Order: sequence, then C-alpha cells, then structure tokens
Amino acid sequence: MDPIPGINTQTATSGTGANEGPANELGKGAFLQLLVAQLRYQNPLEPADSQQFMAQTAQFTSVEKLEEIAASMASLTKNDDLATIGNLVGKQVQYRDSIGNLLDAKVTAGKIDSNGIKLVLGEDEIRVDDIVAVLAATDAGG
Repeated sequence: MDPIPGINTQTATSGTGANEGPANELGKGAFLQLLVAQLRYQNPLEPADSQQFMAQTAQFTSVEKLEEIAASMASLTKNDDLATIGNLVGKQVQYRDSIGNLLDAKVTAGKIDSNGIKLVLGEDEIRVDDIVAVLAATDAGG
C-alpha cells in the first residue's frame, strides 16, 4: 500500500500521547490526518461517497466518546475504592489470613495498587476481598 502524501506513519503509529493506543494502533490524531488527506487527495471527478464519509466521522465520534466514558469509569472506580478505604479505616474487621484462619484486627490505613484495594492491619496487609465482617464496637470489645 502506497503511503498517503503528508502522512507521517512513524508519528501516526508510535506516538506517546495520552490519547494514543499501543504502538501498533492508530490514534485519534492519525485518524484525523488520514481523513483530511483522503479528502485533500480525492479525485475531483469521482468525489468520496458522502455516506462513507459520514460513517467514518460517526465512527470517529463514537471512539472518542468511548474513550471519555472509559476515563470517567476509571475515575469513578478510583473514587469508589477511596470511599471504601475511608469507610474501613479505624474499624475492627474480621478476615481470613493466607492459610484460612479467621482473625480480628483494626484497619489502620489503606492503599490502591494494580491488584485493587489493600488494607493495612498493623503489620499486615490484606485484600479487601479477604474481609468477612466489619465488627460493631461492642463486638470488638470496645
């Protein structure tokens, strides 16, 4: 396939911008460059099909909106994780350790990593999924 004049395929496929995907995918900028080049270099005697042009524009808009939704969902997920940590810090919880023993401890802190929420219980760290109960003050002896 011949390259389209004015399109730098190195920039279009290996950028590091926040809106661009992995090196083997075209980002939004490359898509717009290709669309403009297609219009610029079309044969004036056989112009591009307007339905195809509208379909490409609609597809671009859909991809852009999906990226916005994904960013919003990531933000909501992080906010939800932080709220979970905030609700558990200072609470007495019952959890299962790595060998299945049922233990009680007070949550002193929490953090978010690539595997989700981790809660700090004194010297130990557990996943929030390991909690089996949040104990009331009277259940925890205080």
